[in-house]
Amino acid sequence: EEGGPEIDPDVVVFDKSKPVAVVDAKYSVAREPSADDVYQIVCYSSRLRSKYAALVYLAQPGGAWFAHVGTTAEGTKCFHAGVPLDSVRTGLLSVAERITSETKRG
Repeated sequence: EEGGPEIDPDVVVFDKSKPVAVVDAKYSVAREPSADDVYQIVCYSSRLRSKYAALVYLAQPGGAWFAHVGTTAEGTKCFHAGVPLDSVRTGLLSVAERITSETKRG
């Protein structure tokens, strides 16, 4: 849309033509999201008016996680996740399943 800054999230999930979830991948190993990353994903979700947002980091082997960061004033539920370096594909599928189950719960 015109009138706002350009944004570039890694993944936007649509339900028909409406953005439902925004996902941003971080190509670094972490255990917790940084404040800057949370701010970025909140801005993406606000701009796109999505109900869900997630940050995905790399994690040490066996150290996968998925957690709720918080909920914005607009009602967007924000999550962060870590996918293991030794099974990135499986980890990403697991994150996708968790976000899907969250969207079904409302």
